[in-house]
Amino acid sequence: MNKAILISVVVIAAIITAFTLFMPRSAENSEPQRIYIDRELPILGNIFEGYVKAEDLKPNSALYFVYPRTGDKRLDSEPFKIFSLVRLPSWKGGDANDASAFRSYSVMDLTILGATGCMVKYWPEDNRQRFEDACSGSIYRVEDGLAIAGPASVQKPPENVLPKLDIGIDEEGYLYVKPPKFDPNHNGVVRYGRYISGQEIDNTNQKLIQDADRWFSGNLPLPKYLPDGVTLVNVSVQKDVGNYECPEDPERGCTISSENVNLMYKDKSLFQNPNLEISIVRTNDTRFTPEEKADNQLQYPAKEVKLTSINGHPVVILHHKIGYPGSEISVHVWFDDIIIEVKGYNHPEDQLVKVAEAMTPNLLAMGRRPSPVSITFQEEQFTSVDVLPRLFMEKGSSTLIMADVATYGTDEFRVEFFVTYGQPRKTPILPPGVAVALEHNELVLKDGVKEDLPIRIEVDPSAPDGSYILKIYARWSEDEFVGTPIYLKVGKGSYETIYPDK
Repeated sequence: MNKAILISVVVIAAIITAFTLFMPRSAENSEPQRIYIDRELPILGNIFEGYVKAEDLKPNSALYFVYPRTGDKRLDSEPFKIFSLVRLPSWKGGDANDASAFRSYSVMDLTILGATGCMVKYWPEDNRQRFEDACSGSIYRVEDGLAIAGPASVQKPPENVLPKLDIGIDEEGYLYVKPPKFDPNHNGVVRYGRYISGQEIDNTNQKLIQDADRWFSGNLPLPKYLPDGVTLVNVSVQKDVGNYECPEDPERGCTISSENVNLMYKDKSLFQNPNLEISIVRTNDTRFTPEEKADNQLQYPAKEVKLTSINGHPVVILHHKIGYPGSEISVHVWFDDIIIEVKGYNHPEDQLVKVAEAMTPNLLAMGRRPSPVSITFQEEQFTSVDVLPRLFMEKGSSTLIMADVATYGTDEFRVEFFVTYGQPRKTPILPPGVAVALEHNELVLKDGVKEDLPIRIEVDPSAPDGSYILKIYARWSEDEFVGTPIYLKVGKGSYETIYPDK
């Protein structure tokens, strides 16, 4: 018994010692300390050396420093003493000339991998602007250090929030660290974490929404909470600008510019990875018309596309597998100047539609109107069917050809062909967005992709009942077609597969 007690005491002492070693001695620092940037720190990003002023950091940039700094190279090289110094992006308040524009967190990851020296780094790219740890895959938002994805995001408080330092600016314009209290309820403990209240998280979410709405200039109904206990955890923005060849200016090309706001949601308990996203995308870029964007969505395999409406607004619902048993569903609601996209991973379709429906009245109240996209969105005119004809390859191949057929009204249908090497995976024969269309008795390959088809299709429009019959052959080589053809009969809103022996 005495031996067991002794072992327990030793273990407890070792744990206390470990936490003590990983805790900066800043509790002894009762005075503010100016931030000194050292270019030799074992982390990329420092561009100069010396004490730092606010103007030394541009919005959406980061430096790294030691706290508390002793001046001893050996003592100041310990990873658990390294902190980040980030100036927020402009759209999040990084243009302010005061301490509110800055954040500082420990760079030590909060997962078990952090004990091996893994550090988090700030990434300034559009649609990121967050801390990421390459070892564990954990992601932390820059506003408050909250883990929003990866292993750290499913850890219980306080192990899901990075320890922080409070930043001030002195009378000479230098940034300094206010004396911290390194315990879980205040500045946090390095490698252990920090408590933040639900109200603090809610306030940060509200500010993120306000900042994004101001950036987008759009009066957007961005919700903090969604039905079924789902809450906002992050907001990001993205602006893409690029050039493309165009007949208007063949030498210099034309410019395309698009903006979108992305919102990330997860279970309200914050102990699950994000599994629902909302994106708001402008439709008025200079290259693609709303009709072209809508048509692109309709080129998905027919059985993955569903067309409906919400309060008179055209809606495209895409539902496709992302690996068994997972699935991804996205609901696209079209307005005159924006598209609302609600995307869920392993979420039921009706829940995502419910989210889109909840946002629609607010958009109408803000003056937005249904999309002018001139495309057939009536479900009764869009019949999606799934056909699985087999092509028996005479040279030993077990490849199957799959065809997804969609009929549009009375005189047009499209057939999407796939090669499959075993269920449920399938590989499109045609490039994405390319379909085979039979319009007015003429076989048309969109984008002119005719020579790339590993099948041959013969069309016979002379059936006595007014339907079309397609003879489909597999192509073994450039000039050789093998196997018994499949006869696919497509009529007005119907289809059937006819085998030669029937």
